[in-house]
Amino acid sequence: MTGKKEKSQTFFSALNVLTKLLSRKVTQEEYVEKDSYLDGYLSTLANIFPAKLESALAKDPAANILEIMSVELVKLIEEKDGEDEINAQASRAFLSILLENDQFPVQSQLPVNDIEMLRALLFDYFSERRSISERGMEIMTLIEKKFVRGDFSQARLLLQIFETDEETRLNNERNLFYEEMITRLGDTRTLHEPVQLSKTLQQAAREENPPPELLFEIVRELRTKAGIHLCVFIEDCSQRERWENNLKNLPKAVIDYILFYLPVIRWRLLTPKCTDLLEICRSLLDEQTYRRFIKRHIAMCYFLLLASGNTKHEEYIFIFNEWSQRTFQVDITQVMPLMHRCSVVELMTLAESLELVTERFYAKSLAKFKFDDHAILRALGVLMQKFSTMAFEKVPEGNYSFAGFLLDELLELKWAQHDMSSQLYRLM
Repeated sequence: MTGKKEKSQTFFSALNVLTKLLSRKVTQEEYVEKDSYLDGYLSTLANIFPAKLESALAKDPAANILEIMSVELVKLIEEKDGEDEINAQASRAFLSILLENDQFPVQSQLPVNDIEMLRALLFDYFSERRSISERGMEIMTLIEKKFVRGDFSQARLLLQIFETDEETRLNNERNLFYEEMITRLGDTRTLHEPVQLSKTLQQAAREENPPPELLFEIVRELRTKAGIHLCVFIEDCSQRERWENNLKNLPKAVIDYILFYLPVIRWRLLTPKCTDLLEICRSLLDEQTYRRFIKRHIAMCYFLLLASGNTKHEEYIFIFNEWSQRTFQVDITQVMPLMHRCSVVELMTLAESLELVTERFYAKSLAKFKFDDHAILRALGVLMQKFSTMAFEKVPEGNYSFAGFLLDELLELKWAQHDMSSQLYRLM
């Protein structure tokens, strides 16, 4: 009876601390994420596109849905009326890049000026204008700047425009891979002052069974004090409801096709706006998340094995291999030769090679993973304690995958140093 009473007092102690933390005045900047370039246009498109599509399909049931959508989107962006002629090919290519760009965290997406340069290039190219060479040189200069700044996702997106043959595509991917991994392992904070979460928050995190919502406060302080943004790869539920409601008069097959692309699943800041924390974790823990997790680790192992000399990160290979053997009964000495053969001998892209080895060695086990709420809550409790005491002076500012840290706990992947995991789960 005494034990139950002590646990109850501990829980309510943590709850009281949380109540005090949440009762303070919270500014809009702390919890409200900015809209992306595409958000406003898609909100308007959701209202006008379904009727236009319904009319187009009535005339031609085989009409290209994405082409119609992309043309309507470009009209909104360029503020043109319904009678203006829009190049459908350029619009479709532009939509593809915008949708991929919109998956990045808002603060890591291409800025408006870059998007406008890109749009000008695509429309000049598909319209066969003479200015295409000048536009192309502008984008190449922009890509070089992205490399220097470490904006690898943006560089990768822009390079797709110039991948006219297989050899170019392979070279671009490999160069990006090596540069990204070197940056992951060697990057440091721009601000070197000691970072420490508030003592009140540290005390609350140390309590037994802290309320899950306490994590939102820890994440807020990580963001405001350390410049560390924990992100989750989810869609905006309110956007889905709007699209579903506006599309309801269209055939189910058409609705399903559109909802495959929209609303965009994005790396969004982990905030209370994201809804209940347990629900977020449940939605994150699917096979695609597990596959991204495994691929990230295999890619790091592959890079370290390729690297010449002492990288000072060789310990990572042994930790991952021990975990892989224990969790999947897979030794990386089975995985890496196939990975290398696919990439070098068979000239597959690294993305294709990672997909193949993940499917061959890990997919069956990943499909069986199930975590109940008790396991998730336990993992969240451990994470809160780790985040509240982590030495953040070793962790570069930036966006990080929350799911990576969560799966470390759920799958019992233990690191010798906390900064090992932060190097892996940084979104670049």
